[in-house]
Amino acid sequence: MKKSGTNKIACLLCAFALIIAVTALGARPAYASDGEDCVKILLVGNSLTKYGEHKKGRTVQSHLERMAKASGKDVLVKTIAHGGARLKQYAGMTTSKKNYKDEFLDALGAEDWDYVILQEYSKTPYLEFERDTLPGLKWLKKQIQKRRPKATVLLYMPHGYPYRYKNEAGEKILLSAYDMECYTGAAHARLREQFGIDVIPVGEKFQRVSLLYPEMELLGDDSWHPTKKGYFLAAGCIYYEIFGETPKLKKSVYRKAGLTKKEAKTLMALMGQEIESLTVQKDLRVGESFSVEIEGADAASLEYVSMSPQVASVNREGVVTALQRGMAVIVARTHDGQQAYCTVFVDMKKPSGVKAVISKKYKKKMKVRITWDYVEGSSYHVYRSSSKNGYYKFLATVAGCEYTDRSAGKNKTWYYKVIEVDGETACERRASKAVKVVANGKD
Repeated sequence: MKKSGTNKIACLLCAFALIIAVTALGARPAYASDGEDCVKILLVGNSLTKYGEHKKGRTVQSHLERMAKASGKDVLVKTIAHGGARLKQYAGMTTSKKNYKDEFLDALGAEDWDYVILQEYSKTPYLEFERDTLPGLKWLKKQIQKRRPKATVLLYMPHGYPYRYKNEAGEKILLSAYDMECYTGAAHARLREQFGIDVIPVGEKFQRVSLLYPEMELLGDDSWHPTKKGYFLAAGCIYYEIFGETPKLKKSVYRKAGLTKKEAKTLMALMGQEIESLTVQKDLRVGESFSVEIEGADAASLEYVSMSPQVASVNREGVVTALQRGMAVIVARTHDGQQAYCTVFVDMKKPSGVKAVISKKYKKKMKVRITWDYVEGSSYHVYRSSSKNGYYKFLATVAGCEYTDRSAGKNKTWYYKVIEVDGETACERRASKAVKVVANGKD
């Protein structure tokens, strides 16, 4: 009996030593796979990517994995998602949620990913394009290229939902799901052009389903988060983008989403049907015109709509005319809901002549006066950061040509940016160059 007890202790010590050895070598995470043909996909987003547990079916990952299994595809999928998360938080550009950046970098380094799919918070690309989405996406793309140079970066375009906010005049703006989708789609078209990143048009597919098959509910009771059917559709869009085909629709695939086989086929039939605008962004002066050119559709089958007709009008032939200062999204659409976008900026330019000087110092704070060249009728957002390429905190909306920052900490270096904003929609244009002010008062 004594010998048996000694053997048990020896076995336990060997097991403990093995655990220590594996840990020292760097144990791989539970989701790791060693298949040579395995396609590795990292999803980074918020509750529109994952809402609750995977097993409950309200996540993109669970449906994507089932689609791949049914189709004989070996995939490894990892999801990083937090409710309300923005790309800027995963880039570490906020004072809160610092752990999001660490989580992203840890996951990025854990596998040799083939695809990294980034999903921005729905309203951010069109309301905070310059301040939040651009710097956040720029940093994330740089890290992915540096650490995983073989990985393909993709943007997940989220769907629209009813959204209420205030414009620069304090007026309440209520966007319908369709309105929000148009603004989000236009912003993602600009991101695609600026960063050279392909966009997975999940939001456009949602909009088409609501138009063509309104009985197929894709949004839950909150009119915001997708149902299982909605996450199934999003997963189908990702699957098609990666593999260039729709998945095999076995019962194990569509029943988990609460769909019939006919409904699943209907949704997958929408894949690969997209039209694009050859011009996704245009600067005009009042009185100028240009023609929107659309690829992938017969010109006679298109209908054109301006989301801000008071700023820029568009006729049946797609000719846009600038009417007054501001921003307008031009939408070209087919009878079955395919859409393309062009964002028009009328007399809106990057602020020039931006300067920042210390006007007064106190015990712990100092006043910093920021000035710029004013354009009549314009509104501006003023931002401050403690680093040139860091996160810029919103300070104020100004209808003039100067602003005094009274909350700047003394004995620090600060950076300021000014962005012109469309008063009607509250959407931002281009940011000025960052200007620096240091504690000794020299620019």
